[in-house]
Amino acid sequence: GMERDNEAGMDIDIWGCVMHDGEKVPEKAAGPTLPPSRLLGFGFSPELLAGWVKQPSPCCAGASMAACLNAVSRRGRSAPGAVSVFDGCRALAAVVREQAVDR
Repeated sequence: GMERDNEAGMDIDIWGCVMHDGEKVPEKAAGPTLPPSRLLGFGFSPELLAGWVKQPSPCCAGASMAACLNAVSRRGRSAPGAVSVFDGCRALAAVVREQAVDR
């Protein structure tokens, strides 16, 4: 098959990804509330997760560009004016066309 994202929902459970064995972290997560047998450290950008868009085909560059533009403008993927994967692909195509003309 073709490389693309699945049809599942877009909500991401960060703790579910980190605590892969099904453990749930209490709502007010702080050092002592995490399981003592685990050491973990990570960071993430809520804006990047909220702005992430699915790729319906092998168009990860367009999806990445859309997510970044949505993040810096603090727009969620479904907010008015949010950049779509297709907008990202069109922008990349314009850059490539311009570079081809300059050569």
